[in-house]
Amino acid sequence: MSHVFISHVEEDADVALEIALKLEEAGYSTWFYELDSIPGPSYLVQTGAAIEQSQAVILVISPNSLGSQQVTREVVRAHESSKYVIPLLRDISHVEFQNRQPEWREALGSATSTLIPKEGIAGIFGRIVDGLKAKDIHPTSKPDVSRLERIRRMLNEAQASSVMKGDVKPGLPAYDLPIPKAAGKAGGKWLNKLRGRWVWGIASVFIIIVAVIGGWLYFNMSGEDGEVVETATELSLNHIGTYNTSREANSVFVVDDIAYVANGGDGLLVLDVSLPSEPKKIGQYPLEIMENDARNVVVVGNIAYVVEQGGIQDNKALRDRLLLLDVGIPSNPIKVGEYEHDDFRSLDRIAVVGNIVYLTTSGELILLDVSVPSIPVKLGECEFNSNVAYPGVVVADNVAYVFANDFHLVDVRNPSEPVQIGQFDTSDWGSGIAVVSKTAYVVGWSAGLEIVDVSVPSQPVKIGRYTPVGPHELIPPGAVGRLTTIEVSVTGDIAYVTYNFGIDHETWVETLESGIIAVDISDPQNPTKITDYTAMEEVSSVFSAGDLIFSTDSTRGVLIFSLGEPEGEN
Repeated sequence: MSHVFISHVEEDADVALEIALKLEEAGYSTWFYELDSIPGPSYLVQTGAAIEQSQAVILVISPNSLGSQQVTREVVRAHESSKYVIPLLRDISHVEFQNRQPEWREALGSATSTLIPKEGIAGIFGRIVDGLKAKDIHPTSKPDVSRLERIRRMLNEAQASSVMKGDVKPGLPAYDLPIPKAAGKAGGKWLNKLRGRWVWGIASVFIIIVAVIGGWLYFNMSGEDGEVVETATELSLNHIGTYNTSREANSVFVVDDIAYVANGGDGLLVLDVSLPSEPKKIGQYPLEIMENDARNVVVVGNIAYVVEQGGIQDNKALRDRLLLLDVGIPSNPIKVGEYEHDDFRSLDRIAVVGNIVYLTTSGELILLDVSVPSIPVKLGECEFNSNVAYPGVVVADNVAYVFANDFHLVDVRNPSEPVQIGQFDTSDWGSGIAVVSKTAYVVGWSAGLEIVDVSVPSQPVKIGRYTPVGPHELIPPGAVGRLTTIEVSVTGDIAYVTYNFGIDHETWVETLESGIIAVDISDPQNPTKITDYTAMEEVSSVFSAGDLIFSTDSTRGVLIFSLGEPEGEN
C-alpha cells in the first residue's frame, strides 16, 4: 500500500481533512487518523505502520502540534524511515517553530516549510503536488467517490465546530463571513483583516469601528519608564520593489547594486537592484545537495560566504557547511571552498572581518581562517551559555559581539584563543544585533531595542531603550497581545527593527501583523519611532544600505523600501 500520511493534532483536523480532500480529488491516496484508524489496535502501532507504508508525510506544524508527544513520535518515525516530509506552517512562523522544536528541526533538516495562507490549502496545493512529483510521487488511482463524500462531510463538521468555538483560523477556506454594512468601506477592510481570527461579536465590531473612526495609531511609542511619546508622521517606509523568490527567502546582503539572497533550498540568488523598483535575477548558485538549505549570506570582496544547513539524506543527518563562492562575476558564482561543521549544532549567523570568519552555534563562537579560500581552517572557539538556536554575531575593533541568552563581548585579537571579556544582562533572549561606533543595538524578543555603550568592552553600559507597543486594537476582548522584535540593521541615525505581533496563547503567538519599524537613534538615550511598514507576511531579515532598506519575507521574497515622503504602495 502507498499513500500520503498526514501528521497533525486533533485541533488541526480541519486542515488535515482539507489536505486529504484535495489530494484524494487529485488521485492520491491518503492516511489520516480520523478516517483510517480502526478500533482495537494501539494507535501507536497503527500510525507507525501507516508511516512505514507511506510514500511521503505531510506535517501540519502549529502551536498545538509542537507540544504533542504523538506528533513528535510521528516526526521521529518519518525521519527514521527516511520518508519525504512536507512541513506546512499554521499560525506559526518558521523561526518560532525552529526555536520551539529543535528536535523536529534536526529531523526535518532543510525541508522547506510552507506557510498556509489565508485562503487555505487551495493557495498552496499546487506547490504540495509539485513537491510530491519532484520525489516521483504521482497520483495512483481514480478518486473514490464514497470516500470523498465522507471526507467532505467530516470537513464541514470540523469547520462548523471551529466557527462555533470561535476558532476559525488561517488555513481554512470557509472565510466568507459577512461584513456588517454599518462598518462601511474602511470598517470592511479591518474586518477582512481580522476575519478568521475569532467569532464576530458585537463588542469586537464596536471596537473596530471606534478604531477606524478614531484613527488609532498602529504603534504607540513608550520609553523605558512607560511614557507615551507622539509618533512622527512626516516620513514613511515606502515599498518600492519586490522580487518573488523561488524558495523561502532567509536573508539578504547588499553590495553596491547587487543583492545576494539566501534562497532556501535553491541556494544563493543574485539580483541586480540598480533599479530598485524592478529587481532582476542575474545569477544563482544551486546547492549540490537538494535536501540542504541556504540560511545566511555575507559578502566581502569577491567572496560570498553562504551558510548551508544540512538536511536528511538516506536516513542520515547531513552536517552544516560554510560555502565560499567567488562572485567576482555576479552572474556566475563559482564555489572555491567549503568548511564542514564538525558537530550537529546548527550554523546560521555569520560575520566576516579580513581573513577571519566568525560563526555561531547554540553555545559556541567558531573562528575560521579563510586567507586561502579553498582551504578554510578552524582557528579557535569560545563557548557561552545559550538556549537560542541561532545567536547573533557582529565583529568590530577586535571584539566579537554575540547575542543569545545574554550579550557577550569576546576578545578575538588572538583568533586561536578567543576570550570573553564582558557580558551584559539583556532584558530578554534574542539574536538581533548591530554595532556602530562603539554602540551596540541589540533586539530581544520581548524587550524591543536596547542601546548599549561598548566603548569599554569589559564594562558595557545600557544607555537607552525603545519598546514598541503593537496594534492592540486587533486583539479581541479578553485576549492578550504580544509583540516580538527579531532583527535590526542600522544606517546613520536610524535603526530598522523587524517584528511580529499577534495574540498571545501562552505557548504560541497567532501572528496578525509583521513588518519593520524605523527608529530615530540620534539621541541614544531617547530613541523614538519614525514610522513603520506593517504589511509583511513573515519577515525574516533586514539590511539597510544608504537610502534603501532590503528585507526578506519568508513567503513574499525580497522587498525593497525607501524612507521618505509617503507614496502609494508598490
